[in-house]
Amino acid sequence: MKIVNLSTYDLNGGAARASYRIHKEFQSQGIDSKMLVLHKTIDDNSVISVASSKLKNFASKIDNFPLRFYEKQKITWSTSWFGFDIAQSKYVQEADVIILYWVAGGFLSPNNIYQLSKLNKKIIWRLSDMLPFTGGCHYSGECDKYKSICQECTQINSSKVNDISNRLFNKKIHLWKDIDMNIVCPSNWMESCVKKSAIFKSKNVSIIPTGVDREVFKKIDKKIARNILNLPADKKILLLGAVNINGEPRKGGKEAYDAIKYYLKEYKRSDIELVVFGSYNNVFQDLNINITMMGKVNDEYTLALLYSAADVFLAPSKEENLANTVLESLSCNTPVVAFNIGGMPDVIKYGENGFLVSPYNIKEFSEGIDWCLNNVFDNRSMLDLIFSLEKQVKTYINLCKNIQEI
Repeated sequence: MKIVNLSTYDLNGGAARASYRIHKEFQSQGIDSKMLVLHKTIDDNSVISVASSKLKNFASKIDNFPLRFYEKQKITWSTSWFGFDIAQSKYVQEADVIILYWVAGGFLSPNNIYQLSKLNKKIIWRLSDMLPFTGGCHYSGECDKYKSICQECTQINSSKVNDISNRLFNKKIHLWKDIDMNIVCPSNWMESCVKKSAIFKSKNVSIIPTGVDREVFKKIDKKIARNILNLPADKKILLLGAVNINGEPRKGGKEAYDAIKYYLKEYKRSDIELVVFGSYNNVFQDLNINITMMGKVNDEYTLALLYSAADVFLAPSKEENLANTVLESLSCNTPVVAFNIGGMPDVIKYGENGFLVSPYNIKEFSEGIDWCLNNVFDNRSMLDLIFSLEKQVKTYINLCKNIQEI
């Protein structure tokens, strides 16, 4: 069996890392797997870029061009206007199964996906967010128009019925209605959204939880981890990871700031240090505590050290499918505080491996921080075995075999 994995990025962002991990585990389990991407950053011959540097940069710019006519808020919103016809790629042609991941940002348009469906190959789409079944938003917030028809999109401040969200939504309905496509959801929340969506409700839908490599993400002695990372041994460390946490409200940067500020005020702690990895915008600068900025961290062993060095991981997202960072932290035996939204209740067991907070209760979030800092946990992983990378990929392989027999 030959599989080709399609993803806009190979490592940039949680969705990309998840797709690359699945691809490599396919290979580890003896599957002939290739990965086609728009943006290649890793030195791996099994990952192939579909475009030159100039063309891929042009692709993302031209894909965003129609948004110039709308007043977009601080959110991720995609037109899916531009894409590459990769149906004739030899890797696609040779594959038995095509797996789509996050393919926005100028990689694949709805028409490109329709072209792939004409190759008489089995198609699986692993959903990282809601974009595949909306008119352009990656997360719909309080809007449920994706259940019927997208129009007058508030996320781009549109009051027009026939706006860009309506045209994209109708295009997806028209092009994909007869495609034999298997939808994979990493969380129960995503499955519930898909089954209510006008675009995908008639498709085959299954849940395959995201897996992490337990040989990499495992508990490392806290003293050793802090020594390697040059972090203080005598502090309580709050860990926070995000891509531009101050740039998109969905990521919960303001909520994290408010919760830490409330916690410091109410609990009078002077032994707190905040460690941040990912993009950083000085949003926490005036908390009057030590802050260590790690920058963007792609190396998984360094990430495992960070989780192991921390006393608690903060996941303040207001909308989330199921973040890799939450799974990785729990696999390293570091408890998580998160809002009770999206896929978080799939993995966080209240009072066992973390603290689920009522959306978006800042006082309760600070209580969760205090609970995690004042409880002692043993050295076993806090993550259920169903979230192992090996088990995840075995389930994908079984799915691939089953749909080939149909």
